[in-house]
Amino acid sequence: MPDTHVLDPEETEDQFALEQRLYEESLRTLDEGQVLTGLIVAKTNDELLVDIGGKSEGIVTSRELSPGMTINDLKVGDTLEVLVHRIDGDGDGTLYLSEKRARAKRPAPQGRQPKIAPMVVFPNVENPASR
Repeated sequence: MPDTHVLDPEETEDQFALEQRLYEESLRTLDEGQVLTGLIVAKTNDELLVDIGGKSEGIVTSRELSPGMTINDLKVGDTLEVLVHRIDGDGDGTLYLSEKRARAKRPAPQGRQPKIAPMVVFPNVENPASR
């Protein structure tokens, strides 16, 4: 007779709880204003569908691309840094993403920081020679 392993009910519940916890941890909590790197999974003439690791993909319209960038410049499989612009809470939870807002939120490169010159401010003192 072959060996048969019967799962203990407690062991089954523990395994289910572990799988549930791992699944929930794998889903990102997405908030408006969050900047993420996503993968372009589909495109049309005026929209990109970008997987950012949430429960669904987000939409980037051509208006939400930086100036000089077009949908034709991008292809399926490219990565794209995007900002979660809006989460449609009334409908089906559609995510609206923006590449240009993500770019604007990025800090300036180190070499291009404005330089601050030290200054000394003197009180307004009347020049005695001008009398």
